[in-house]
Amino acid sequence: MLALRGNRKEIAAWYFIALLLSIAVEGEGGTANPFHFFFLILISTLLMLLAIKLFAPILIRRLLFVLELAFLTLAFAYLLSSFSLPWYLSIVAPIVRITAGERAENASVAVIAGVLAGLVGKGMHPGDAALLLSITAVYDFIAVFITGHMKTIARAVSPSFSEGPVSSDRYSLGSGDVALPAVMASAAFKAAPVVGMVSTLAAMVGLVLLFVYVSRKPGILPALPFIAFPQLMMYVLLSYLR
Repeated sequence: MLALRGNRKEIAAWYFIALLLSIAVEGEGGTANPFHFFFLILISTLLMLLAIKLFAPILIRRLLFVLELAFLTLAFAYLLSSFSLPWYLSIVAPIVRITAGERAENASVAVIAGVLAGLVGKGMHPGDAALLLSITAVYDFIAVFITGHMKTIARAVSPSFSEGPVSSDRYSLGSGDVALPAVMASAAFKAAPVVGMVSTLAAMVGLVLLFVYVSRKPGILPALPFIAFPQLMMYVLLSYLR
């Protein structure tokens, strides 16, 4: 499963890079519907669960890797175009990812999540982004603790997945846990740069809260509620003050 992996410092550094990329992306304005994106998340989850039923885990992992390379290429093409550089140089990105293997996974996740979240967030009103973040945070809690289907997906696509206590120096954070708070930061930054930076810092505070909790009670947790809560609280507070 596409995720940030490593110790707390490594994950925090790449997470921050993804957030910065999301607010730096110059997406088009618009009125993207948060329910449409949540519907896409549900459909993607259902398709993944169906694939787990029909295909061997190794085949699913290879397919996901191909999709990662495709999105990485598109993300780099966008970044190159933003700097008026030839988009076709983006072919270097998947080559580096394949050559470097797992060592480049965190960079790949940060670029893909940051750029895509930035584009989505710039096309969404901050209030709608906050609604999307709220819905997905609740959904994340349900998917881990009630239905458990997120554990089923993680078990199928990640060979190193374990439902027991994790090593104190090794963590894993799903790409959705990176992208959705980045959407919030991007949308907030579009409305007001100061609010966007506060939202970015709030997400980092939420990540620290997650690490503190996991260090005391090791196990598989839904990360999004921890990260989303400070962001949503700061958005509500700043909206009230403005």
